[in-house]
Amino acid sequence: MNFDTIIPILQRLQDPGPLDPNPADDAAAKDFKAFYIKHLHINQGDVAKKLALEIKTSSGTRHGYLFTGTIGSGKSTELRRLAQHLRPNNYAIVINAQEFLNPQMPISIVDLLLAMAMGVWEATASELGVDPSSGDRWNWWKSVFSAGVDVKEVELAGSVAKLKMSLHSNPNVRERLRQFHEARLDSLVSEINEFMADAAFKIKAKRELESTAKMVLIVDSLEHFGGQAAAGQADEVFTSLQRMFNTFASYLRLDGWSVVYSVPPLLHKLAPGIANAFGATSTYFLTSAHVYLDRSDTFDSATITDKLMPLVCKRVGEENIKQLIADPELRDIIEMTGGDLRDLIRTVRAVLLAGLGDNNHFPVTPAHLKQVYNDLRRPYLPLPANTLVRLAHVAKTYSVALQDPADWNHVISDLAQKRILLYLNGTEWYGVHPLLRDSVSPAAVTH
Repeated sequence: MNFDTIIPILQRLQDPGPLDPNPADDAAAKDFKAFYIKHLHINQGDVAKKLALEIKTSSGTRHGYLFTGTIGSGKSTELRRLAQHLRPNNYAIVINAQEFLNPQMPISIVDLLLAMAMGVWEATASELGVDPSSGDRWNWWKSVFSAGVDVKEVELAGSVAKLKMSLHSNPNVRERLRQFHEARLDSLVSEINEFMADAAFKIKAKRELESTAKMVLIVDSLEHFGGQAAAGQADEVFTSLQRMFNTFASYLRLDGWSVVYSVPPLLHKLAPGIANAFGATSTYFLTSAHVYLDRSDTFDSATITDKLMPLVCKRVGEENIKQLIADPELRDIIEMTGGDLRDLIRTVRAVLLAGLGDNNHFPVTPAHLKQVYNDLRRPYLPLPANTLVRLAHVAKTYSVALQDPADWNHVISDLAQKRILLYLNGTEWYGVHPLLRDSVSPAAVTH
């Protein structure tokens, strides 16, 4: 394989971010058409289409919806498909919560409301042709941020981008904002609702939308908040998110808008009535792609052959794939990544780099795959005894061990750090990540 030929392939595989069908972004729409695999989660139906239908048939505003998915399930792409399903007769925007809030820091209702309002302001100001860092609305933002906070610390003379950065990365600013605005939370919520309703009114007028058109805000990536706490330590980030959705559901329903929140995959387990608190029919969710048959270690050949192999072929390039990765090695990579789409693309890239580093040796060999698997497996090993017991239980029963509600915290951590994977083809079940299976013995299960 020519070195100059493989470089753009490696670059294309470097950041397997979400695909977006939005025709307003020609480059993104082109990538979506080239790379998207239809009906990948066929056993779960078209989740984006189902949720779009619920939103379209709702009456009024101030609705909240929960959409969840394990990391690497393709959830962010499906949320962008959801936005596209709602257009052009409605207005739908997607914001990435990680651009506004640090997923390693506990989150409060003040943080999330400000992040959502700032995301809407960035999007609508651009569409309305106004400078987001000037005018009456900018003065309002300055008043919100300067209340209880040292003005110099957040450099209010700058721009919305600087406010966003301080909200994301400056714990002192976030703490002072919380202390001030939580003491007057009803007032802050009222101001944000006034802003959201005004933005909805102006966008509808600008686009000449019907008064009954839906204004939809999709808050992506909240599933990254939590699950990273060290063993034996409380997961303060996840707990803060759980507390917020349990306590402040009414504040998270905004005037003039329907809001879709992406949330961690097990939030609804810890709060079974949470969807009802938002007035939603259910929590919509995705899991890892079904490389296995239901509750089994038997590979689902149809999904692997008809869905995941074509997915990789599209990303690498149909004209190049056979020269780079033969079918047996490609199938092995798919099996060893367990249906995690993001990790599948990353592992393909790592394997190609291994071949390139081995004197440009293509197609890649089983030895290259073994090298990459060992590199990926190394951070997890050796498994602590209590983790080994948990994983052995999953390997034997395809379920998680739950003796009291606190045990969900271990499951959340195991999912977030990909020691286990979640599937929903037939029933909801769990599997040990294929990379760790050889290190897990069912004999370690205690009774």
